[in-house]
Amino acid sequence: MSMNVQKVEIKTANFLQSWDGAITLLVTGLAQLKGYPSRKSFSQSIILAPQIKPDGLYVDSDIFQLICDEYD
Repeated sequence: MSMNVQKVEIKTANFLQSWDGAITLLVTGLAQLKGYPSRKSFSQSIILAPQIKPDGLYVDSDIFQLICDEYD
């Protein structure tokens, strides 16, 4: 939200079961930012790790990379 994202278009989403029930996600797509005329590519890597109580998952790691052109 701090980047003023107006719209996101997901292009790929890959999921992989990891160690001890964790899930690794890799998402790529396009993001429209306020004040910029063109969409920017992005990638995001997320690791969801299991919680002991209550059952479920929590975000253990979240890396977001906005990919800008040479002239941005």
